[in-house]
Amino acid sequence: MLYQQLVVNDQTRRDVALAWLKRHHPEEAARHLQRIPPHSDLWFSIVDRVEPRLGAIARISIQRMGSPDVCSACGDPADDYRLVNAAEAMPGVPSLRLCSDCVRIRRGGGEILEPIT
Repeated sequence: MLYQQLVVNDQTRRDVALAWLKRHHPEEAARHLQRIPPHSDLWFSIVDRVEPRLGAIARISIQRMGSPDVCSACGDPADDYRLVNAAEAMPGVPSLRLCSDCVRIRRGGGEILEPIT
């Protein structure tokens, strides 16, 4: 419980800092935003601690499809997204690789997803 609260607090702090930076210095935000690609070793090391079921599902999808370039949830072809409201939805998850159907479902559930370019 304590670890989960610490992750939520950290995510909230990062979200507020990023929002401020984007508003006042957008060029700096783009240059200094740490991007952790979905399905990378670093991504799995984070997700395995904060959302272990997501890591397990992603591994199954990757193994079944034979490629890491698939949706973290269903294995369809996918794009990378940043979860803008991660502190409320999935604290600590740095990014997601999602197909268009899974993006629509997650957005319908209240998640705010921003494409990572």
